[in-house]
Amino acid sequence: MKKTIYLIPLMAMLAACGTKGTSDVAQKVAERDSLKAEYAALGVKIKEVETWLVENDSSIRRNLSSVTAVPLAPGSFAHYVDVHGVVKADKSAALFAQGGG
Repeated sequence: MKKTIYLIPLMAMLAACGTKGTSDVAQKVAERDSLKAEYAALGVKIKEVETWLVENDSSIRRNLSSVTAVPLAPGSFAHYVDVHGVVKADKSAALFAQGGG
């Protein structure tokens, strides 16, 4: 009876630690890798087709940004910042005029 009590949990633990789950994981990893390879190949093909279309199709509007250049000239640089706020201090001092007027 004692042996049976120890044997049943041991068998259950061995059954739970089987290799069935690792083969599923290996299959999913292989599937993911193949899908990533297909995705990369499709991305290259799409890029080639888009490049060809841009070069050969005049109806495609090219989204080129406008860039302007301004000639450099020496000059002074002034930059001001206005800041409004409240300052609180731990130790404050009061200043008074020396002579009354």
